[in-house]
Amino acid sequence: MSEHLSAEIWIGGNVPESIVPDLCAAITDEDVALEWGESPFQPRTAGDLETSLRENDKLERLLWLCDERASWGKFENLERFLREHQIPFTRRTEGRYEYDPEIVEYRPVFDEITLAVNHAGQPTVVAAKLEPVEHLLDAAIKLAQTDIEANTVSLMQTALELLRAQLPRQLPPLEPFSIEPTCGFKGGEHDNQEQTEEAEANQESPAVPGG
Repeated sequence: MSEHLSAEIWIGGNVPESIVPDLCAAITDEDVALEWGESPFQPRTAGDLETSLRENDKLERLLWLCDERASWGKFENLERFLREHQIPFTRRTEGRYEYDPEIVEYRPVFDEITLAVNHAGQPTVVAAKLEPVEHLLDAAIKLAQTDIEANTVSLMQTALELLRAQLPRQLPPLEPFSIEPTCGFKGGEHDNQEQTEEAEANQESPAVPGG
């Protein structure tokens, strides 16, 4: 039996119009909502997605979805779909009982990164993993104090490498969510609108024989 944890996901980047129906289906199947406690969001068109965007703390317009009872605090099928189509996202899962909070970052040019965080969403580092860094820096200081001509650079470089290995990787922020028109794609609401406008234009401007 799975645990149910609160989770939210921010989706950004350019989404090809041709996969919008599949994205809508993936969202619908996940039973996620646009607000905590609301009924599930069931988009059908690109317009449904675009009118549901909201700004994050960096004022970028993204698609934000949530579920107070996500299985293991994940959106497994939706996240798999996003990775398969290289659509960037950030997922945050609240901790409860023995389960720690976490943030999962996915960008197409990087591997997926899972970060342990506190309840404020700030990344954390296990103190024990920093002990080797402390020992190396302590050794470098003592060596410099006893021998002013000693070369402590290698010790400090090793300490820096160990420290960087424990710090979160710097990732590019999520780009605004947008629907990218796909050449030749039919079936979207934009295509239907264009077809209607074209038909109306043909009725208003009949062809002139011999033109």
